[in-house]
Amino acid sequence: MGQFARPSDRGVAARRTQASTQQPLDSSSQKRLAILAAAGEPRREHWQRRFQCLLASRAIGALSGGEVPDIDAGALAGQFGLRFRKVPADRGGFSASIAFIAQRVAPLLSAGRKVCVDLTPVPGDTFEPANGESGFAAFCAALQVHLPSFFGSAKPRPGQLMFSLLADHPGLPAFLKLREIDALACPYLGIRIPNRMMSRLRFGTGETNGGDSACAENPDSIWERLTRTSHQDPGVVLILAATTLPLSDLHSSERCEVAMPQSLFEAPADSAWLALQLDVSRLVDPVAGIGFRRLRPILRAGLRFADNLVDCVEWPWASLRLDAMLNRRVAVHLVGIGDLVDKLDLDPLDFRSLQLVARWLGLMKRVLIRESAALARRRGPFPGLGVNDLVRNLAPHYGLKDAERLIRQHSLRHRHLLAISPWAIFPSSASKHPTIEYCNLLPAISCADTINMYGDHKRHGLPLRHYRQLMRMTWALSRNRR
Repeated sequence: MGQFARPSDRGVAARRTQASTQQPLDSSSQKRLAILAAAGEPRREHWQRRFQCLLASRAIGALSGGEVPDIDAGALAGQFGLRFRKVPADRGGFSASIAFIAQRVAPLLSAGRKVCVDLTPVPGDTFEPANGESGFAAFCAALQVHLPSFFGSAKPRPGQLMFSLLADHPGLPAFLKLREIDALACPYLGIRIPNRMMSRLRFGTGETNGGDSACAENPDSIWERLTRTSHQDPGVVLILAATTLPLSDLHSSERCEVAMPQSLFEAPADSAWLALQLDVSRLVDPVAGIGFRRLRPILRAGLRFADNLVDCVEWPWASLRLDAMLNRRVAVHLVGIGDLVDKLDLDPLDFRSLQLVARWLGLMKRVLIRESAALARRRGPFPGLGVNDLVRNLAPHYGLKDAERLIRQHSLRHRHLLAISPWAIFPSSASKHPTIEYCNLLPAISCADTINMYGDHKRHGLPLRHYRQLMRMTWALSRNRR
């Protein structure tokens, strides 16, 4: 395969990541966002106060990662994942396709959004070169030359632009060199780790690749090099593939084609997401313990807040507006699990600590699902569920009334809800125990609908071998959920 790239800006990237902290909204911004979310509510003033208190508590807010782009709904919908597509005008070259990328991405960068462009189709179903690796290398060379000039004044800020690729792609060595493009602020790179590769690491034989392109190098060698590179360079992120489960038996699975640049999980291309960060450590009183009575009102208000803002976002393309309307995708990122353990003075190695955390996270998931179901009864389920088709299919077996009742009982307002990262189990500041001991809490995240890599800058606090172990354990956990 050749040696992976070693970007010259690695130290700069590390400082950028460490400086990337949550910037809370001031009271004026909180009020404006609460007014926007409550505008369509029948009891507008009541819900405006609820939403403003919710934001002021800092239990719920926008994802960390620098300054919030603005004070409208875009603060919670600031990331987009695009999939590279060939432009018909490109017959033997790449400039027209690269110009098309810039045309879509530049307005988002100018608005302060984060964008990831997945390049997996380039050598395979896009240009079909005789040699996939050399063809991809030619594309990367053209990208470095043309993309900065097409962006013009919309030059991305550090951490704004990401490119993603499957780990077993034959063009991986050339892809990693994209990290060195200074004219694009040294873009982040998301390496999507497919299940077929991870299963070969674990069992020695994996799933067949079918028609997919695959790197000829041994998967163990690829894994060792990628984990080493990611551990050293904050701008190279490993993202586990296919970690999203349907919320219920009524929800169909979707094909995930891109990486979301801030949430760091796979998603369908051109899908519209509204993401919240829920800090579980802020729901706890160190003296009284876990505040179960506070839990439901906060989750209820937070989910209603997000559902209202889905309709307020000015989605930049028609495809995003349609996806937002059809699927109402909300990702509630639970963070602060390690901080919760420290706050309650629990020992992460004690199995009872794991039981407590798992029970509490499970309760939060059940509350979110119940609240989404309650919103579905009041406002209707997300249209992409296809309620009428489901009733029509069940009616011959159960009768029309019973079929309608069954579907109504199991319908939800949102296609997605709970997202948890393995990095949430580690404290955000100085911990009371050795960092590695918090890995004992990892099974608690199995209740997540989506397992992501959000907050992955904490990986640099683990030795390389423990980082590899955590990633493999997370993959095994994601594959064995129900």
